[in-house]
Amino acid sequence: MRGDIYLSVPETYAAATISFFATTKKGFVYKFGCRAESVDAQQIFISNPALVKSDAADWEAETPRDQAAVRLIQAMANNQTVPGYAIRHASAPPSRIGDLEVQLIAEYRGSGLLGKVIRLTNKSAETLNITESDIAPRDSLAVSLSTSTLKSGASTTAYLVGVNAETSND
Repeated sequence: MRGDIYLSVPETYAAATISFFATTKKGFVYKFGCRAESVDAQQIFISNPALVKSDAADWEAETPRDQAAVRLIQAMANNQTVPGYAIRHASAPPSRIGDLEVQLIAEYRGSGLLGKVIRLTNKSAETLNITESDIAPRDSLAVSLSTSTLKSGASTTAYLVGVNAETSND
């Protein structure tokens, strides 16, 4: 489902590229070729779109859409993988909306659903009360907040699920 590979190349390494292979549980083999150059650590995610789409569609079809959205929130809150979902961890800096700092942490992209894990931080000197309607677009299928009352400097996590506009036929 998921794995990590950490490579460190000494500056004296002579070859221009490093090649290695990865094999999935289903027997698919992927060959990787990485240029050896001086760059900061990077994270990449790889998926086979054909497998992702069919597995995600199967997972989403097991229950009605609103219940599948709740299942996706539960999976995101427990940091679980979801069959067929491409999980992308965001690296963009947070944005400021009034007294609230908002940062996308992860995105779960399935066949018909799109889940987002968002960190919210109170940057004001006062306590903020946040509701689901404050943070969710109107067309959201499911929303959950870890906590709705944020003291000054405190953070919480929000989970949002909506329709995946890239692949949905709705």
